[in-house]
Amino acid sequence: MSLKMSKQARIELLSVWREKYASLASRYKKARIIDYIMQSAGYKNRKTVIRLLSSKKAPPGKKKRGRRKMIGRKELQVIKKIRILMGQPCGKRMVAQLPEWLAFYAADERIEYESLKWALGISAATLDRVLRSTKIKQARGKAQQESLSSLNSPLKAA
Repeated sequence: MSLKMSKQARIELLSVWREKYASLASRYKKARIIDYIMQSAGYKNRKTVIRLLSSKKAPPGKKKRGRRKMIGRKELQVIKKIRILMGQPCGKRMVAQLPEWLAFYAADERIEYESLKWALGISAATLDRVLRSTKIKQARGKAQQESLSSLNSPLKAA
């Protein structure tokens, strides 16, 4: 019979049993503790419970993995403004033109150029990915074609 237990309740249950589990030498007694926690907290895998009981500290919430974000909110606002001023180029073109534009932007906004140097290390793919949602869609219409006869007509010249 497994009960639905909240995450906070599971963390508290594990913190109560962690010291007792660590102090025991008997595998039989440890197995009983594992069985009890599996039954009361609803864990289905013994190895998970062993890992949680053997850890030195309480299990944290979901920890973000991977590299930390290079572009925060303030940085994103700066990049958005510069991109719009540039005419919304693709990432490759923007990276190539960014050093010149940063100097002008810093002078215009009265910001030190040194505080904008972080933008020089951004790759084209990162810019494309970060700015994908900010891309302003251009209205596309059908191109109007003129016939050759209308270009040469005397009425148009007059």
